Amino acid sequence: MKIATIERITSVRHHPNADRLDLVSILGYQCITSRDSFLPEQLVIFIQPDSVLPNDQSWAQPYLKYARPRVRAIKIRDEWSEGLIVPLTDNEKNLKEGDNVAEQLGIKHFEPIIIQDPTSILGPLPFNIPKTDEDRIENFQNNLPWNELVDVTKKIDGTSCSIYYSYEKKQFECLINFCEQYQISLVLRGELYGGGIQKKVNNSYCTQSLQWAMFSVYLFNINNKQGRYTRRKTDDLLYFIKLAEHLNLPYVPLIENQVPLTQQLIDKYSCQVDITFGEGVVIQHDHGSFKIINKNYDAKN
Repeated sequence: MKIATIERITSVRHHPNADRLDLVSILGYQCITSRDSFLPEQLVIFIQPDSVLPNDQSWAQPYLKYARPRVRAIKIRDEWSEGLIVPLTDNEKNLKEGDNVAEQLGIKHFEPIIIQDPTSILGPLPFNIPKTDEDRIENFQNNLPWNELVDVTKKIDGTSCSIYYSYEKKQFECLINFCEQYQISLVLRGELYGGGIQKKVNNSYCTQSLQWAMFSVYLFNINNKQGRYTRRKTDDLLYFIKLAEHLNLPYVPLIENQVPLTQQLIDKYSCQVDITFGEGVVIQHDHGSFKIINKNYDAKN
């Protein structure tokens, strides 16, 4: 997952409502900067939303006022700004486009505080099962499945929770009958929400009773420690909506079913829905998925 990388500015134009500001396009994001600070094609450090800046490094001090507790969407003179653009110093001028600089700059991904059951076990998932962290649509601008039919599912503001069953090791009694019938090993990825998780004024889910909703299925092989997420077009019954219905399990709300991916659809969920809609949506297509964050919600949380 990208946090802070060397990236090339796509374009720079004057802010239509502010004489001293520019709108800078980088990857699929728009950032607001001081007038004439950057040029098209310039290499810079781009710090993505949901990043946490270090408090003890001098380079970060001018940016901290825009990034507490994390980098988020802000609206300045009716234009959105997402992420931070930092000029390269002599220490980074030998780096190339795409290089990750998060560790050397002390930048971390924002992780909300979750009250942890003291009896639970913390640590990485086994068998190389990846951590759930859906990438933003802005990071796919050159590789979007335009006009393909997609499902739009609700992004619930909670915390990711994985339940897995290995056919070979039988470590949990979840999905036993299904996995043994098909002789496969599955991970159910879902969102744990309610019960005060992600307690925010604008998060309607946090006040509900503690619940779980599936949002994806990961099929893995215990022997070679390889796996993949299942998709509608290639896996049918293993597509998370189909499997949840088959097993009578809850899943995240399906808002729109098999609709074309267009710029109008993206705009609808990124900036046209209001704060009460919630955190955003996840677009499920035949070859992958990505999230669209509701900027109005992100700016207030």
